[in-house]
Amino acid sequence: MPYIAKLCLIATAYVMCATCACAAENSNTAKDSVLFVIPQQTLVPEAKVDRESTLGHFTWGADIGSSVDLTANDMTSLNISGYFGYKGGWLRFAGAGAGINAMISNASRCYPLYGMIRTSFSSQPQLCFLDLRLGISINNMLNYKSQTDFYGSIGLGVTLAKGKKFSSHIIVSYNFMPIRPFTTYTEVPVTDSPGEIFEGETPPTTTVESRVSFPDLHFAAIRIGCAF
Repeated sequence: MPYIAKLCLIATAYVMCATCACAAENSNTAKDSVLFVIPQQTLVPEAKVDRESTLGHFTWGADIGSSVDLTANDMTSLNISGYFGYKGGWLRFAGAGAGINAMISNASRCYPLYGMIRTSFSSQPQLCFLDLRLGISINNMLNYKSQTDFYGSIGLGVTLAKGKKFSSHIIVSYNFMPIRPFTTYTEVPVTDSPGEIFEGETPPTTTVESRVSFPDLHFAAIRIGCAF
């Protein structure tokens, strides 16, 4: 009997030790798996979302269209413009742009440089928006000397299509470009100069300064374009 009792005690002790070892191993495995899974499910997606939201504020785009001269001075033009800036919240666009206005019936050119804001006054997607541009325009009118003056445009836009990374639109606007008088200098012969002018000699001349008034330009414009 004592011998059998000893065997029972040894077997009982072995079973208890094995049970404790298995419990400790399972506890360590669960602990290790938790430490491994938590960073993959929380930290990595948060960093990815922050990166995407930061890059998503940059935008750029381009428009092409035509401006009809409302002053009947034969200055109807074809227009191309490009711009880049910021978007977010109720601002559809806030940035800077530049363009080329090439007159159809003559060699005149205008190069507007401007700051631009587009907004629908709502943080939610809207069909219509306001397009406002203010800046300067470098004007090369006919054969007159180039001059720089004010440029302004206000328009109403309508969204044609919209995706995750782009949107297309059409804009109807009013454009205004004032033109200051041009100063011209003309060499004219002096007809009442004293003395006789012999053959082959160049008659004396004088420079006459004159100012040419040019009307301010008013346009009705239509543009179609995309923003990314």
